[in-house]
Amino acid sequence: MKQYSNALPDELCKDIYNFAIGTVTGKNVNSEEKVDVWTNYAWEEYLVQKSSAVICMKLPKNITDNITNKLVDLGVMDLATDVDFYNGSGCMAFVWTPGSYIGKHSDGPDRKTITLYLNEDWDIEDGGMFHWYNESLREWKTIIPKYNSMVVNNGGLMHYTTPTLNKDKFRVSLQIFIVKK
Repeated sequence: MKQYSNALPDELCKDIYNFAIGTVTGKNVNSEEKVDVWTNYAWEEYLVQKSSAVICMKLPKNITDNITNKLVDLGVMDLATDVDFYNGSGCMAFVWTPGSYIGKHSDGPDRKTITLYLNEDWDIEDGGMFHWYNESLREWKTIIPKYNSMVVNNGGLMHYTTPTLNKDKFRVSLQIFIVKK
């Protein structure tokens, strides 16, 4: 598990956040692209459990292209060996409603998963903590969601999140799944 602080340019984080919230609230009326939206209820039951809705959406091409360029710059994505976001890898915004979470799971050893936190004002009391199992230490570790921090899981490590607790705000994250060619 690798962590990055200030992973993306601030303007790009705000663009992703505003797109996600605008999509959920119906305020993206000027969007020229059709937005694919679904919820966690399409996921496997062991992931959903008793979670409230997580609203998932594909991002527009201009945002996805900017994310790709930044991930390549950071050395997190390699276009020579990784499938791009239009041919099998995934780049999405998730809006976590109050009471939402994801159950314990592994994304598998054959793909890299990335989470980037987009709320500027998320607090530990708001829940939504990211827990992952450190196999070498044989213990669970916790990552507190902080604005523009990125977590890269490159080894299929077990992980889950705790429920979001603040009934007055959504948690927004960028979720990326990269597969090899």
